[in-house]
Amino acid sequence: MNTSKILWIIAAVAATTSATVALGQKPLPATTKSKAAVRPPQKGTFESGAYNWQNVPIVGGGFVSGIILHPGERGLMYARTDIGGAYRWDTEAKRWVSLSDWVTSDTWNYTGIESIGVDPSDPKRLYIAAGTYTNDWAGNGAILRSADKGATWKIKPLPFKLGGNEDGRFAGERLAVDPGNGAVLFLGTRRNGLWKSTNRGETWAQVAAFPVPTTPNGVGIAFVLYDGRGVKRGATTQTIYAGVSDKGASLYRSTDGGATWQAVPGQPTGLMPSHGVWDANGDLYLSYGDAAGPNGMTAGAVHRFEPKTGVWTDVTPEKGSFGYGGIAADPKRAG
Repeated sequence: MNTSKILWIIAAVAATTSATVALGQKPLPATTKSKAAVRPPQKGTFESGAYNWQNVPIVGGGFVSGIILHPGERGLMYARTDIGGAYRWDTEAKRWVSLSDWVTSDTWNYTGIESIGVDPSDPKRLYIAAGTYTNDWAGNGAILRSADKGATWKIKPLPFKLGGNEDGRFAGERLAVDPGNGAVLFLGTRRNGLWKSTNRGETWAQVAAFPVPTTPNGVGIAFVLYDGRGVKRGATTQTIYAGVSDKGASLYRSTDGGATWQAVPGQPTGLMPSHGVWDANGDLYLSYGDAAGPNGMTAGAVHRFEPKTGVWTDVTPEKGSFGYGGIAADPKRAG
C-alpha cells in the first residue's frame, strides 16, 4: 500500500473542509479552482498552476436512514444519514449536495440526523433534528434551522439528547411542520416525550398532555404526522397523529392541535409502527415490525386505517421472518 498517496488524500480533504466549515457561509460548489498566487517553480516542487478540488468518495460508513420529498416543489428532496450528515438533491447537477460540511470535531454530534422536516407552505424553510447518541457521554441534540434550503443555518440547542445512529433510526419522520401554519412544529423524541414550537423552532416546550414520554426500547416516538386535508393556508392544523415504538397502544391522535391525545381505537397490537403515510383517499397506511430495527426483526405487517369510518384492515403483502419499514403511497391515485 502506498502510504504517501493516502496521506496526500487526507491532506486534500482537510484543506477542502477547512474552507467550508464557517457556519452561515454558503458551501463551496462541487468544483472550486484556486487562484492564489504561487512561488516560481523550484527543484523538487510542483509546477505552478490552478488546482481542481472535488469531493472524495469515501464509499464506507453508515447508511441513508430517510429520504424526504417536499410536497410542493418538484425535485426538491433531502436525505438524512445516521452518521454522515444531511444532503439535498441538486436537480441541475444531478448529485447530492452535503448540508453538513460546516460541522467541526467539536460539533460532531450533529452529523447523526434524527429527522428532517420541510415546510409544505415554504420550500425554502428546512429543519433538521441533529444528534447522534443518547449516551451519557454524548452531547445534547439541536434543531438546525434554515430559510434557504440549507445554504445557511441557525442552531437551537435542545435540553435533551437525540439518537440518529441508534435503533429505530430508519423510522420517521419525528420532526413535522404544520402544513397550514409553518410556524408550528412538533418533535417526537426517544426519551423525553413530545415537544412543540410555535415560532419556527426558536423555542420549544414539552407537550405535557402526550401520554408516552418514552418506550421500553428507548426509541420513543417514531413519527409525527399531520392530517392536513382541507386545512387552509395560515390556519393551524388540528388533527395530528403520533406513532410510538410500543407493542401495545402505538398510534395516538389529537383533534385539537396537540392539546390533548388519545389512543386510536381498534388499532393492531403485538408489533411496533415505524412509518405512516396518507393516500389519495385520506386513508393512513402504517408499517410495523416486532423490533425497532434496522436489526433483529422477525415479523411485520402493513395496516390501513380509515379515519372516516374508524376501520382497520390488514393489507400485509407477505408475512415472513422480516419486518416492514419504509412505505409510500401515490398522492394522486387512491389505493
